[in-house]
Order: sequence, then structure tokens, then C-alpha cells
Amino acid sequence: MFKELMNFKFKRTKKQAIGFYIVFFIIGALLGGIVSGLLQTGSNADFQTQYNLGVKIGWYVALTYCTLLSLIMLIVKKLYTSAGAIILFLLTIIGAMLMACLLGCVFPAILSTFDSKAE
Repeated sequence: MFKELMNFKFKRTKKQAIGFYIVFFIIGALLGGIVSGLLQTGSNADFQTQYNLGVKIGWYVALTYCTLLSLIMLIVKKLYTSAGAIILFLLTIIGAMLMACLLGCVFPAILSTFDSKAE
């Protein structure tokens, strides 16, 4: 299930794609929390203001993270000529805008099941 996680050329089965999603979702959530916490260090704002700012920062981090993950998948597997892969890339952006990493990481996981067109 968690085989070859960092090998983006690897064609995953459905079970391996679920493992890929779980791991990269957790990484994205942690990354969003860490970046948000670091950017707010030393802030004297009240809790509600810090919370709202943290959510916004986390959202932007998730959007960037998921988009880059999907883009890396497109480039490494040379899928940029495939219409289905391009649609999944665009859905990654929309999904990350709507539900951050929760939905944004689904589409890179689906892209990981595609055959690599790299030689």
C-alpha cells in the first residue's frame, strides 16, 4: 500500500493510490499547520484573528502544495499531452480551492495510477 511513495513515475494500483493519498494528505496538513504557526509567531492578535489568519494561510499552502504535487506528476510521467491528465490537474486546483488538501490530494492520487509516457 505504501510502496514507492516518492517515486512519481511508478504506476500505482488503486490500493497504492489510497496509501499515496493518505500519506500526502497528512504531509499537506502538517505543512499547512507548520507554515501557519511559523508565520504567526510573535503575533499579539486575539485568538479569533489568529485562527482566521491561520485558516487562510493553511488554505494557500494547501492550494500551492496540491497544485505542485499534481504538476510534478504531469511532468515526471510526461502526461502533459493527455487530455484526461490535464483535466485532473485542473480539478486539483478547483478541489484545493474548495476543500484544501482533503479534496486537492485526491486528483494527484488518481494521476499516480496513470501509465508513465516517459521513456
